[in-house]
Amino acid sequence: MDDLSDIDLVVLRTKEIERRVTLELGARGRNLHEKVDSLARMLPSDFVHRVRRISAVRNHIVFEPGSDRLQNRQRFIDDCVAVESSITALKGRRLDLGRPSAGCFVATAVYGDYDCTEVYVFRRLRDEVFARKAIGRATIQLYYRISPTLAAAIQDSQRARATLRALLDPLASFCTRHILESQHKQDRDEDVDR
Repeated sequence: MDDLSDIDLVVLRTKEIERRVTLELGARGRNLHEKVDSLARMLPSDFVHRVRRISAVRNHIVFEPGSDRLQNRQRFIDDCVAVESSITALKGRRLDLGRPSAGCFVATAVYGDYDCTEVYVFRRLRDEVFARKAIGRATIQLYYRISPTLAAAIQDSQRARATLRALLDPLASFCTRHILESQHKQDRDEDVDR
């Protein structure tokens, strides 16, 4: 590893971490940062912090013009070794992908943004309705098995995105109203209790 350039070292090590986080921990997403975010609530915070730091270093050295050298090569290597050791320790540990941090692949592909209101609403629907019952949890597990492939196909088709958006928009609107009404009721109940 000492004979590799900084950029080669960063690309090699981050690709391996990304591969292992995906295959061994079941992370989902388009890049290392998204993948660790998909499991962030289920992983030790120091692990998440190190992976995010590794991802930030990779983004800086790969995408910033003139940034082809690591500021602290040994720290980067130490972070990678610690993360890889943690992956080995976490491997096989059952991670609950129905938690709020898991992604909504199809909705994200349709709306183009994981953080948009509609995708947020669908995550809440999953977490607050489906995840509460055994049949809902089984549906979530099935969704996570098939949705990455479906999302990839949708992402490449403007027609599929438009069609699904036309179908999902009314559901998102209904769920948004339900969430707002529930929140309003909860706020009123809290005011009465005070």
